[in-house]
Amino acid sequence: MSKKCVCVSCFDYYAIRMKGILIYFSSKNFDTSYLIPDYNHFSGKASIIQDDRTILIHVPAYKKNMSFTRLYSHYAFAKGVYKILCEKMPDVIYCMFPPNILIREIIKFKRNFKNTRVIFDMYDSWPESMPKLKNSKLFALPFKLWKGLRENYIAEADLVVCVSKACEDFLKTTHPNLNTKILFPSPDAAKVEELPKHEFDIADKITFCHLGNVNYIVDTDLAVKLLSKLAKHKKIYIHFIGAGNGLDDFISALATV
Repeated sequence: MSKKCVCVSCFDYYAIRMKGILIYFSSKNFDTSYLIPDYNHFSGKASIIQDDRTILIHVPAYKKNMSFTRLYSHYAFAKGVYKILCEKMPDVIYCMFPPNILIREIIKFKRNFKNTRVIFDMYDSWPESMPKLKNSKLFALPFKLWKGLRENYIAEADLVVCVSKACEDFLKTTHPNLNTKILFPSPDAAKVEELPKHEFDIADKITFCHLGNVNYIVDTDLAVKLLSKLAKHKKIYIHFIGAGNGLDDFISALATV
């Protein structure tokens, strides 16, 4: 009987990360599956199958990023993942997170079927990456419970892949014995060749660039405050490469600077 591997990605990071993982496990003769929701969280449309090993899990669609419907969508996906794990009985589970609820459901499966090895792949930290909300007293209890979905279960993973050294340090503040692997290690400063020095003329202006989505985890208020202070001394230009549901409000706020 061939070994089985189930890969899980709530946001379908196929091209970014999961394609290589699927190729790796298939090359090791694993019968490999890829679980994603049937709703794409970025486009707001039905998910597009990019790999023939993909299994779609039905979840509710939603309109607002910060909503109970979105939370329920993640909950439904995690429960759907657990159900398929019970059907497939994999030898290895490779799961990207957030959402944190996936950690709880997968570790619950591991506790019931102890021969399964679990690899988590952390690419972000929820709720810590939400600067506008994390200090709110209103969200203190929900955030504690949200954080607990990660903190109370992640130590039972066989391996946690971290996107950077900072990510690893973040996890090891609460789980110092966690088995981790850094995906993009920092270069050894002693071995990095010194780049040619360039002279920049900032006598008249300073140019900034925002790369990526502008959404609820981007602290636009802080950015506007910083640029407002700089604008008193220099002419400021800012370029946007990206989109996001907060882009129009960000641009409108900058227009008043």
